[in-house]
Amino acid sequence: MRFMLVLAGILGAAVFAVGCGGGGSEETDSTVSKAAFTKQADSICKQLLTDAEAEMLAWSNSKEKNADGEQVNSDGETASEIMRSYYETKTDQLQDLTAPDADQAQFESMLAMLEKAIEEGDKNPEVFISGSTSLEKAGATATELGLECSA
Repeated sequence: MRFMLVLAGILGAAVFAVGCGGGGSEETDSTVSKAAFTKQADSICKQLLTDAEAEMLAWSNSKEKNADGEQVNSDGETASEIMRSYYETKTDQLQDLTAPDADQAQFESMLAMLEKAIEEGDKNPEVFISGSTSLEKAGATATELGLECSA
């Protein structure tokens, strides 16, 4: 039961942070079409969320503990460390994308909010589990961009 509550909270925060929203318009510009950008970004988010779910399931089934008595997976990672890796990898992979000119500034703002959330989580790892204002803002911006990532 404890696992289900932790997993639900983590995945809920993760889904919210990557943006749960409808698709955007089909505008195009000189760099990349809105549809192509959205498809690439959503693909990254969905794959990483699937991976994070699998890692959290493995963590939940682990009986191992670290020196601080925290539950860890077979690699010695806590739930917070798994989710930090998720956010960091997502941010890194999304940074490789180019948004349409009209959306680039907003996309860069979303990435900056994700980076800020990682920094906040480095100071307080609970951020990766319970969320933060930066993660909420990143999620809202993703929705405004028309990005849709779901579990």
